[in-house]
Amino acid sequence: MKNQQAATSKNPHIRPGAPRRPISRRNAMLMLGAAGSLLLATACNVPIQRYFSSPQPMFPTWVNTMPRGSEAYTVAFANLDLMATLLCYCGCMAFEQPHPSLRDCYVLPSGEINTHAAFCETCQDEAIDAVAMASAGSEWTAIREHIDATYASGAPEFGGSGCAGASDEHAEGAACGP
Repeated sequence: MKNQQAATSKNPHIRPGAPRRPISRRNAMLMLGAAGSLLLATACNVPIQRYFSSPQPMFPTWVNTMPRGSEAYTVAFANLDLMATLLCYCGCMAFEQPHPSLRDCYVLPSGEINTHAAFCETCQDEAIDAVAMASAGSEWTAIREHIDATYASGAPEFGGSGCAGASDEHAEGAACGP
């Protein structure tokens, strides 16, 4: 009797000495339904997000040719307007069909994915740096000034190596082509 009183004294909703009632079938079904709904909502969360989030383009496997290729294409495609305001300093402006902006290193005029940036560390580094600055709240003019100051000296017309990037630490294995 003391154990029952001790147990009931902890819970103010149970009267001392009152018999415990089993859970009714209706309440059990409601609890099972609620638990099942919660489980279903949790399991479906990721597929539902696909319908409500902006679609990510599916990139071909060649985008991963260089270590930062996938990251560069992802951020560039998510920020094509910003890419259009930046010059590219890899030497692609000297191509037979020059690239007027960094955007063109990632997207062909037809709208298809351009292979150029997959093989060019300068294009990848510029895009990643620019988007990192934009994410930190920098204005596009400040981003353009930073990209110009950081990468212009690496451009072939200024005696740089072009696709090797702003520094020569990544020069080995870099390749550039239209």
